[in-house]
Amino acid sequence: MQSLSRYFLVVILLLLGACDGTTHSEITVDPVKQTAAQGGDEKIILRFGFDVRSGAIEDARQYAPFLKYLEKTTGYQFKLHLNPDNTELSDDLGNGIVDLAAVGAVSFIKAERKYAVICLVRGINLQGRSEYRSFMIAHPASDIRGIKDVRGKRMVFGNTSSTQGYLLPRIELMNNGIRLKDLKSYIHTGSHHQCAEEVISGRHDVCGMQDTLADVLEKKGKVRIIHRSDYVPSSGIAINKNVPEHIREKIKQALLDFQPTGRDASDLYNWHKTEMPNGFTHSNKHDFNQLKELLELIQ
Repeated sequence: MQSLSRYFLVVILLLLGACDGTTHSEITVDPVKQTAAQGGDEKIILRFGFDVRSGAIEDARQYAPFLKYLEKTTGYQFKLHLNPDNTELSDDLGNGIVDLAAVGAVSFIKAERKYAVICLVRGINLQGRSEYRSFMIAHPASDIRGIKDVRGKRMVFGNTSSTQGYLLPRIELMNNGIRLKDLKSYIHTGSHHQCAEEVISGRHDVCGMQDTLADVLEKKGKVRIIHRSDYVPSSGIAINKNVPEHIREKIKQALLDFQPTGRDASDLYNWHKTEMPNGFTHSNKHDFNQLKELLELIQ
């Protein structure tokens, strides 16, 4: 019931989005089969999913006008799809419930391994890099100063498909001799915002999360960054292998041509808060090899 209520709330907010001058794409909750009219590609409908970052509502508001850009550039139709809490985006992408999706590295690796999905592009961050890191944060008043101090503390992770919220924090803890059983307790949350809120509120001691949001929160004095991981390949856009190649290539080119800080900026909503604020770059099939090895260590 809670998940269904969330979807209705997102639909309402997006339908009201015109009030702030933003035009939003249609949202679909139930799976919609991809269709193509006999007359050509212009009637093709593609469903777009996403790993939750800031929260389902905010993420949807960010992606909806982006899909309008893709519609204008490619001539295809795009529907924003919210996967239920009890499903994995990697499964939805592999099974064709969504045709393409904004995914973190772990979601992509899972989907590639099981379903041979294809990574079209990777995001470029504010520093112009197609890489990102995971940061660990604590409350500013906490006596936790570094990762060694996390032992025996209450830890918050993102969901188990989150690169910045779970994989990298687990690896960093492991590299410092800290196992899950060495923590006082740990929980998983559905977004980086929720993870941070657990620390800000004092309910938990440490959160492993997205680097950009952690920077913002630290500058506001709400948290203190206690540890930074190494860089790994950034989030990107992945696509189901059954989408025809000519459609894949047209979408890929539109993504590479996307100019969120220039020509296309005025039509977007809070795009600078996403994990691809400076657009996209090419993705190589070997980009994720190191992460694949790291993922094996914690499974």
